[in-house]
Amino acid sequence: MALEFLAYFGDVFMPVNFGLLLLGTIGGLILGATPGLSPTMAVALLIPFTFRLEPAQGLILLGAAYTSTVAGGAVSAILLKLPGAPANIATTLDGHTLAQKGQGARALQLTCLASAGGGVFGVLLLIFLTPVLAKWALAFGPSHQFWLAILGVTVIGSLDSSSVVKGLLSGCIGLWLATIGFDDIMGAQRFIFHSSVSGGINVIPALIGLFAIPQVITMLAKGRTSRDAEVLSVQRHPIKDAFGEVFRRWRALSSGTISGSVIGLIPGVGGQIAGHDAYDQSKKMRKERDKLGTGHSEGVIAAESANNAMVGPSLVPLQR
Repeated sequence: MALEFLAYFGDVFMPVNFGLLLLGTIGGLILGATPGLSPTMAVALLIPFTFRLEPAQGLILLGAAYTSTVAGGAVSAILLKLPGAPANIATTLDGHTLAQKGQGARALQLTCLASAGGGVFGVLLLIFLTPVLAKWALAFGPSHQFWLAILGVTVIGSLDSSSVVKGLLSGCIGLWLATIGFDDIMGAQRFIFHSSVSGGINVIPALIGLFAIPQVITMLAKGRTSRDAEVLSVQRHPIKDAFGEVFRRWRALSSGTISGSVIGLIPGVGGQIAGHDAYDQSKKMRKERDKLGTGHSEGVIAAESANNAMVGPSLVPLQR
């Protein structure tokens, strides 16, 4: 496996392939920073451009765009409190608070480093352990997905330390919203009051409604008063300090990377679950758990390392 990897590694740095790699990376970062454009949508938009490319070139373009879109979604999540993708929802909990304190540059640097660490680990799993991991991923059945859904609801309930009941209630409301539309197996109608929701509620419109619209209303409300609108001041932060902080928070980085890698192997599970699970695990492992959610770097590192570590293992089931 290692020899095959080295044999194909040099092809990436051919002029055309490397240009497609840069184009996909830069384009993915821009699309990821745009609220409402998920990594799946970014790949769908780029598929028509791959029809005239070689198979390897198309995979390079789509893979680079998919990976960078997940990382780029943290930009708007930190600066605007609008997750660029569902995978960056957990990043807003501490990232935007850091930006409000004038530490937006620090939060973005931690995001990039944590994303790089988690992404590289996930890709290494994809390259060297695909045959072993594919058997485990395909063995994941409906019963496992049921208990994973129960785990997700309990994680939502524990994120809000002030009221577990409110967190569980919000998770139950989310489960109810997920039942709207035609049943995939029986074809029965469920809570379809209008033809526009016959296909269910898509995660992107729900994401915009829950995060973007309240933020816009808040900005408009401030604009009608005599007070000035909120302007974030971004203080400069040395990149070497960010490197040192990521290594000091190795527990958050390792827990996020492992959680994201495991969840990425499960078919049909996205980065939003990986980010929330890693954030919850990081919060439980800390003695000062009350600090998470108030602008703590561990929350950003755990969430971003998890949603990027998920990318590589999520491609494992495609190999079977």
